[in-house]
Amino acid sequence: MRVSSTAPLELQEPLPITRPTILIGGDVVAPPGAPAFDIASSRVRIEGVRIRGSAVPGSTRDPGEQLIRAHGSSAAPLRDVVIRGCSLSASRSDAVRLEWCRGASVLENSIDHVLYAGVMCLSCVDVLVAGNRIVDIPLTEGTVDGYGIAFSDADNTEASRSRRCRAVRNVIELVDREGIDTHGGLGIRITDNTVRGCARGIAVVSGNESRIVAPQRCLVTRNLIDATGARTAALEAVAFRGIEGNPATGRVHDNRVHRYRRPFSIWQAEPVPAWSGRGRAFPRLHPLLTRLGFRL
Repeated sequence: MRVSSTAPLELQEPLPITRPTILIGGDVVAPPGAPAFDIASSRVRIEGVRIRGSAVPGSTRDPGEQLIRAHGSSAAPLRDVVIRGCSLSASRSDAVRLEWCRGASVLENSIDHVLYAGVMCLSCVDVLVAGNRIVDIPLTEGTVDGYGIAFSDADNTEASRSRRCRAVRNVIELVDREGIDTHGGLGIRITDNTVRGCARGIAVVSGNESRIVAPQRCLVTRNLIDATGARTAALEAVAFRGIEGNPATGRVHDNRVHRYRRPFSIWQAEPVPAWSGRGRAFPRLHPLLTRLGFRL
């Protein structure tokens, strides 16, 4: 299906996609507080669509407003959902939200000014998020988190953790919390991204005290992580944290880090990974890094 019009199509309710579909082009205004496209089918491709939400200066987050939502279930995950070359802006929550998806791709999209996540992947497997430009995710009243790209879980269980997902060659700027994040992911690879002006560049963590799954076998490498332009206090370039009795595992190496006074935050992590950064000289090694023989 090719969508075209001289004026934006203002949706009054979500457009349901319940069978394999190819949707190309078009200019759409999402219904306030709801998704524009609500995908409940495998083998769906959305390409070159412009979608705008209802966020304006002073808006607060509305969790129901997701410009593109694709949702399967643990028993019936969606497969082969592709979001490519779209322009997504002004969502009061997420630009793209994938739940229980396998083998999905979010490629070469332009995402700006959303109030929670540019790309949120919950309980996803083998998802590729690559070549996107994601800019301007502010913290708003009543919201303590925001993400450029996140790989998390729907149920806070071992079975529902995101697995083998990749964030590659994305440009992420001006996120007032985490540029790229995984909560308890398994085999998540975060490589060759530019993360600039984010309070925390990359977070490979369990999450808050209620979380029970630690990130394991994750890789963070060849990223440029630069605090220049951050609108909130810079936290650290890379956070790598597990849970007491359930350590985080993985490798962090060959990243270029600039203007973070605290390049790494390491807690409850196995001492076997290689941790290194390149870029501006750091004032000194964190005591835990020194004790475990890590290097900057």
